[in-house]
Amino acid sequence: MDKLVINGNTFVSGDEVIAIVGNNSILRGKICLHSNYDTAFYICHDDRNMSGSNSPNMYGYRYSYIMYVHDTPQDTNQPGENYAVYHIVDFEIEPKIVSNINNTLTSFLTFYGFEFRTLLKLKNTVTAAYDSVKISDTQGFIELHCSERKKKVSIKLSRLIRKLIVKYNEVVFSNPKNVSGIPLTDEFIEKLYNRWMSAQPSIITHEIVKGQDILKGYTKSNYVEGGSTLQNSCMGDKFDYLKIYTENPEQISLIIFYTGTQVCGRTLLWNCDDGEIYHDRIYVGFDWLEHLMQERLNNIGYTRVNNKNKVTLSKMDFVSYPYMDSFYNISFKTKSLHYEPNGERYKYELRTINGYVQQMDRFSYE
Repeated sequence: MDKLVINGNTFVSGDEVIAIVGNNSILRGKICLHSNYDTAFYICHDDRNMSGSNSPNMYGYRYSYIMYVHDTPQDTNQPGENYAVYHIVDFEIEPKIVSNINNTLTSFLTFYGFEFRTLLKLKNTVTAAYDSVKISDTQGFIELHCSERKKKVSIKLSRLIRKLIVKYNEVVFSNPKNVSGIPLTDEFIEKLYNRWMSAQPSIITHEIVKGQDILKGYTKSNYVEGGSTLQNSCMGDKFDYLKIYTENPEQISLIIFYTGTQVCGRTLLWNCDDGEIYHDRIYVGFDWLEHLMQERLNNIGYTRVNNKNKVTLSKMDFVSYPYMDSFYNISFKTKSLHYEPNGERYKYELRTINGYVQQMDRFSYE
């Protein structure tokens, strides 16, 4: 390709650029477009932590970093880019890097395309004097903490984001070749804030269900709108496959997470033979919710299943079976489910999405 347009900014090979990658690394160098590629380009630079050397023209730099072209959605219904590229500007970075940021908040903003850690590092912003960011007990607010001065300040998330974006865009637009930074409109901020409010720990509720109630967590019409692991689960609406869950209430239950009346997450709970209850893989409606749900499970006292766990069921014989993430080794002889022990296999596995039991050619156990 001869030119590249990213968020309205146009680049050609040899342009001096600054690229922000993965919310952590800032690369200064030159862009190189490959005549044979329409979906990828290179940033040539001197940062050895982002090494690579496949660019057809290094422009005198030692390394290159390949980046892939994506369409950046302007509406926040979809995730944004995991990088940003601008014509060369001078981002002044505060030496005291904010290293302690709430994971739920970081995941939420990253999902919507914010280079959040970079925003927090900029000099002369509202966050410059602080070294940690936490979620406030006051709904919708963020706390900035300074450990040295034992000081904290609460600020509404929408106000914090607006201030950070204004400062960020000031730097971006200091080069007149840049015509686009991070979008900043009242509608954009309001949408972001409303979505954040819907993900507050005080709003996310949960219930633990057994028997037929487990199907509520697998009913697609109950799901919150989104595009993460919950909506993409292969077992949604596959009720005929889930009888092994619904008809073993003493050993299997489901914890369902809600925002309002909509399901935003779920995970199976296994009452194992050792007398402990463990949780399985967490399915979420939005990526940023996984941290929140993991914290909730930890607080309740559930840890993740591991290959030492085993569960013996009351009922085992069914026409169809679900795809299982953890206890996919099934022993009809002992009526038990197992995680794969030490890399050894059972004769039968529950690892298909069509309800079948898969028989293994080589196995150690029946």
